[in-house]
Amino acid sequence: MMNYEKIKKKIWSLFRKRIGRLEYVYIRKSPDDMWLRIRGKVDTGAKNNSIDRKLAQRLGYLPLIERFEELEPEILAARKKGAKIKKLNRLFGHELPGAKLVVIISSHGASIRLQAPIYIKLKGRTIRTSINIYNRKRMKTHLLLGQSILKYFSVHL
Repeated sequence: MMNYEKIKKKIWSLFRKRIGRLEYVYIRKSPDDMWLRIRGKVDTGAKNNSIDRKLAQRLGYLPLIERFEELEPEILAARKKGAKIKKLNRLFGHELPGAKLVVIISSHGASIRLQAPIYIKLKGRTIRTSINIYNRKRMKTHLLLGQSILKYFSVHL
């Protein structure tokens, strides 16, 4: 016999739109900006969304990225001394308006990344979420869609 949560999940999945491994999405920094159409890769194992630094610059995050790059040695030095991520955000948060620092653990190891708010439109649905700004120039797609977006869709790979 199924419990209530399983039934609720099953019913909800009937109404979600289907998406595949690669999807074209529209992204923008704020509600006033123009939409930028880009192909994104769906990654069901990634918790967060990720965008390439160059693409983030095109969206208008250049001042934020430049400030993060200036502060990066100080941030890493504070991290080596044992500062937790909350303390780092308190120390450097005022320098990075609208963004925050996060620790991301991936197959490449742990790194401190800049996380900024973004609007993503996929299959007619607009979602305000956060995105990690990272150098993805070696990757085939410059946008990675993680679980924070995928919970609204039914993924069929």
